[in-house]
Amino acid sequence: MANQDLTDQDLKLINLAKATAKKYITERWEGDRISSVAACVRMKSGQVYCGPNIKHPHSSPSSLDAENTALAVAYANGEREAEVIIAYHYADEDHQGVVSPCGQCREFLRLFGDPQVIVEGEKGLEKRSLLELLPNSENF
Repeated sequence: MANQDLTDQDLKLINLAKATAKKYITERWEGDRISSVAACVRMKSGQVYCGPNIKHPHSSPSSLDAENTALAVAYANGEREAEVIIAYHYADEDHQGVVSPCGQCREFLRLFGDPQVIVEGEKGLEKRSLLELLPNSENF
């Protein structure tokens, strides 16, 4: 995977998201082992906040995506403008990698500006503007 336009800070953010996802893979709900997604967001202030997904095994609408968890922590700490965000899925060493935020997470992230989102592109990892990833973004 080539890293298109990624800085050293971005690579650290990716590694932090991976480590966070691996940390929460051991969480079990009612005995079920579940894969983990973690997101890390670097705010315009330079502060970094991370959060895991919180998956309810029997009620998907009651679950929280990792991006929303990370952003909620940032918001609770007075942050309002995101610079870069990354989401990382981890099931095991053979099943892991950067994932693109879902539509609902993209809409929520828009409340924090137009940050760069690290995604898997045609030539490897790259940063894309959130507005590039949202349909009809001129309405936001």
